Amino acid sequence: MSKDIDWTAKIPSHVPCSARTHMSSADMKKYVIFSEHTKGTTGKVVRIKADLLTRFLAIVDPQVAFNPVAPKDFIIRQIESLRHAAGSANGSINNVNSAFRYIHSVKGMNVYYSILNESGGSNSPAVFITDVRPSSGDRIGKAGLYSYSQTRNRYAEEKESADLSGKSVFIAGQSEDIAGSYEKAKSLNLTPHAIFYCPANVVNELGVWRSPGQSLQTQDAVTKLSQHMQNNAKKKVFWVAEGEGAALAEQALSEVRGVLPEQKMRVIDPVADTPKLLQKLKEKQMKIGSDVSMSGDKLGNSSPAPVEYTGKRRDAGVLMKSHMQALLQELVSARTVLENRDAHKAEVAKLKSNVDQSEGFSKARSELTAAGRKNLIPAIAAITFVDAIKRL
Repeated sequence: MSKDIDWTAKIPSHVPCSARTHMSSADMKKYVIFSEHTKGTTGKVVRIKADLLTRFLAIVDPQVAFNPVAPKDFIIRQIESLRHAAGSANGSINNVNSAFRYIHSVKGMNVYYSILNESGGSNSPAVFITDVRPSSGDRIGKAGLYSYSQTRNRYAEEKESADLSGKSVFIAGQSEDIAGSYEKAKSLNLTPHAIFYCPANVVNELGVWRSPGQSLQTQDAVTKLSQHMQNNAKKKVFWVAEGEGAALAEQALSEVRGVLPEQKMRVIDPVADTPKLLQKLKEKQMKIGSDVSMSGDKLGNSSPAPVEYTGKRRDAGVLMKSHMQALLQELVSARTVLENRDAHKAEVAKLKSNVDQSEGFSKARSELTAAGRKNLIPAIAAITFVDAIKRL
């Protein structure tokens, strides 16, 4: 279990320092009661950061989380069990650098929590869930740019000085290994010259927007990709970022100096802060392109949208709905750097059909934020985190 956890990551700013034994009243307003069963009637009060709603829903399918037929998948109940934790709960491990921080692993997710005394009211110990992150797969291989070597009959990592002129690169999201990343590209009708691969531990951190705490392995992946972009700044390179690969691309672009007017990028099922990625592409003067022939390779369908949601990834759909208005605004403003505008218009029209569902996310987030500010007393909590999930 511990292989997926890296304590070398910077400690998120919202996590109490190791010397603290109390959660301040100001910080407590950022948290809400997790469920009706964690109000302290039996066991400790369990609170969770209100702004983790979108991240939680992107990681966990509610149909699985509330499945009473398969208890092992009943994720909500597993998290509710933390109310009985005296410290490291069954299935949890603690941070060796702090007596108050723990990680509890449930199916497909790591739950980061602290046990601290509440400020005001009962002043009793409570469980504060400070973060949730995906947990899937083993660490197979290392992040980097790979191409298939016919002479060695294996995938070989390219040097950071590699010449990518006229080539296409698939920035892969979640996949079992390097070969699996190539198979994912094929499933999307892509035939890239190379793959930028991310192992599971990096994908787990990139999965749902940037987190304040980031491991050295993830930073190494970001730096490698940015250097490939930087070293080919004046060359024609076509990037396709899929899933968590879009989050990696956004971070890498932040480290690139200058502009990349010769390079193009297509985005598929982004599990990322997509509006921010689009802003970065415009800042770097990159074309948001698709259906581009490079060195005889034609990628994608006859006229795919530059930013496309295929419906194959539930987490990408959740994030799309959660930031719909900002996404539409960026897509409309990005039309000056778009190729295949007709396909782009069709995709925008499809996204607009989801606006009603996106409004549900906005309302739920607003209610949770208000609940955190007003209801510090568990017994009178107006809405719990689980209530908000059920409404969506």
